[in-house]
Order: sequence, then C-alpha cells, then structure tokens
Amino acid sequence: MRNIHERLGAILSAQPLTHAEMDRIKTMAQIAPLAGGRIFGALRAGRPVRLDCWLATCAVRGLDAVTLRPLSAPLPGRLPLAARGPFLWWFFAAALALYRGAAGHSMRDAAKAAGVSLATWCRAEHGEPVDVTSTLRICALMGRHPTDFTAPEAGTRVGPAGSTGNIGCNTLNSNEAQAEARAA
Repeated sequence: MRNIHERLGAILSAQPLTHAEMDRIKTMAQIAPLAGGRIFGALRAGRPVRLDCWLATCAVRGLDAVTLRPLSAPLPGRLPLAARGPFLWWFFAAALALYRGAAGHSMRDAAKAAGVSLATWCRAEHGEPVDVTSTLRICALMGRHPTDFTAPEAGTRVGPAGSTGNIGCNTLNSNEAQAEARAA
C-alpha cells in the first residue's frame, strides 16, 4: 500500500494543479514565491512537504487531509474539514501538553501511543514543526483533525460578537459589542 504522500502525488499527477490553485496554496501556506516550484514538484512526486503545504493543497483540491477523500464525502459522523490558514504549531503544542496531562501520560508513553518517536513528540510539544505523518498520528491519538489547529482565514471573525477577533487576546471591544447588540 502506498503512503499518504504517494497517494496525494498520484492524485496531483492525474489532475495537475492549475496556476490559480498554486497561487491559492502559496497564499494559504505562506510559501515564498521562489520556493513554490520545488514544493509543487515534491507534491507531484509523492515526496513529503511541510504540513502547511499539505493542508493547503488538500483544502484547495477539496480533499480531507487525513483520508484524502473528497470533502463532499466525509467519513461517517465527521463534518468535512478544510484548512483555513497556516498551521499554528504553538496551539498544537498547547493541545498536546493539555492532552498528555489529562491522560496522565509521560512524554514517552504518549509518543509510544501515537506511534511516533520520543524526539518527535518533544519537538511537537515544544511548538516545533514535525512531519505530516507524525502530525496525523498525534492528531489521531488526541481525536482531533489537523485542521483544528489552523489559523482562520484573514478577515474571518473569531469569537463571539464584541470580540476583538485577536486569537492571542480575549479583550472585548465594548463599543462594537454595544453597536451589534443595538442592531440585533
């Protein structure tokens, strides 16, 4: 059986990315203009790429990043999910630490349960990027989809009405909240 990188490579070889799709992926994954050719070549060849590139490619193609099924046909009991923006490694790290603490696992036990090396778990829990396959395994252990850790698209409102929309802060913008309350 082919690995997940080879499966996506086969999909992209059968239906190559258009220039518009590549531009959207570059924007979503924050790919430097000169790096695009190398990354898209690796994707077509079925070689590993950065997780941001993987998630953006799947989102643009309408594929679930875990199963590579079309988003219109999600797994039973699961909503279709697509990446919205870059993967937030700091947010993923916090979720790992919380998961591990709640489960009562040591780093070694959690890494073994996820099927990754201890070094990979440590890197992920410290907010450092890890490869696509390891991220998918860790997400599966936590019962989360990797797109749960992506930033919202630019211009998307985050949080309840009256929120500043700053995902790093929970301060309310009271003038805006009052205006929205009056309008409702």
